[in-house]
Amino acid sequence: MTAPSDPAAPTLAIGAIFKNEAPYILEWVAFHRVVGVERFFVADNNSDDESTPLLAGLQTIGAIDHIPFPHVPDSPPQMPAYVEILRRHGDDADWIAFIDADEFLVPSDPAATVADALGRLGDDVGVVGVNWASYGSSFRTEATPGLVTERFTWRATQKFGANHHYKSIVRVRGVEGVGKNPHAFPLKAGFVEAHPSGAPLAPLPKRPKGLSAAVEWAPLRLNHYLVKSRDEFLFKKSARGRATSVTKRRGEAYFNSHDRNDLEEAMSPLLIERTREEMARLKARLIEAGLDRAVVDVDLAVAEITARSGGRQPAPAEAPAARRRGSIGRTVVTPTTVTLQGWALEEGRGPIAEFALRVGDRMVPAAVKARIPRPDLARQYPRAPNLCGFRLAVDVQELGAEALLRSDVAVVAGSPGFDIAFSPAAAWDKAVEDALVAAGAPPLATASPETRAALIGDFVKGRLRPG
Repeated sequence: MTAPSDPAAPTLAIGAIFKNEAPYILEWVAFHRVVGVERFFVADNNSDDESTPLLAGLQTIGAIDHIPFPHVPDSPPQMPAYVEILRRHGDDADWIAFIDADEFLVPSDPAATVADALGRLGDDVGVVGVNWASYGSSFRTEATPGLVTERFTWRATQKFGANHHYKSIVRVRGVEGVGKNPHAFPLKAGFVEAHPSGAPLAPLPKRPKGLSAAVEWAPLRLNHYLVKSRDEFLFKKSARGRATSVTKRRGEAYFNSHDRNDLEEAMSPLLIERTREEMARLKARLIEAGLDRAVVDVDLAVAEITARSGGRQPAPAEAPAARRRGSIGRTVVTPTTVTLQGWALEEGRGPIAEFALRVGDRMVPAAVKARIPRPDLARQYPRAPNLCGFRLAVDVQELGAEALLRSDVAVVAGSPGFDIAFSPAAAWDKAVEDALVAAGAPPLATASPETRAALIGDFVKGRLRPG
């Protein structure tokens, strides 16, 4: 285990809530011990797999603090769990990183620790916002043995909209408690939010707390393995539901929009090696403490997902007749036309010929070119038809200023219900903002909603002029 060399160094802990994460717990704990996390406060939310005995075993050997946390019915458990973690353990650590079981704090320098980055920050930093680095399925369908950090090596680009999300490492004495969502925490007077680099953290305009205007990955980022393989997504994440909601589940649309495999960047071999070594030490201690080997064996837990995928099929939140995938890859807004390019496919069917544009509840007429060759998709989706690309062109006057102000814009592909939304919605806002600036508007980062609306109105009416 890598730990701070100074005995007086601030204590770093992680606070988390788990539900049915048995295949991944040991790796997650071992990895974070390697990068210098000293304490783990884990709320166990009604798990019915092997999570509970494994977490209890890890507490027995002193590796974590296990907090049984059966939540109140009809009440989302995540924020109450964070309240309980701070109540119980607020005096046990100087810093607490509130992250999930599919998130890994990764220093840019594999030989460094998370505490190294925190130690360079000013005393007035109360919250450190660590941006996501979103990883996709890496073209994997089945759950296979091996570490999460080793199996999934393909990620989205840094500019991918979801990466504007950050999770907080809080200086306990600098926050007023928990916030309204798991990403951001209210600060006490005199404290500020910062990126791990020490740069001030500015919020993403017009978005909820927890999204930053800039996406920074140095000296620390949060690798987010948010879908894993399709089987793991369906049998774990989708079936489990969300800790922030009692009604919402992540279904097919979520998988399609977040399964981003744009470029390959594997985890540092040094961190992989050290994680495996730490896992071996933890396993030996757990078995010595009397824990059943079947509970400790990570590969057995992953293999169970594969076995289940060949038999009983869980009902995900959305269960279409065929798997639908699609993406809007490029949007160009000019004073006369809005052009959207992307691709769409339905598993087991030929190329889609019909497309339309939806803004809210309104369908907008568009000039459509379908069946555009997209040979690049064959590597990711081997059964994808070659002619699955599309291009839509919409008259700005037909679209109207109100549509340019909205974020609920989607391409409807083929049959009703197959909507390809912008991922994230901020991509639409960015395309509109770029067009306004090119037409002569000032940068909109600090513009009020009223100013933005007025500028978009002038743009549609042709009143903006460069220079």
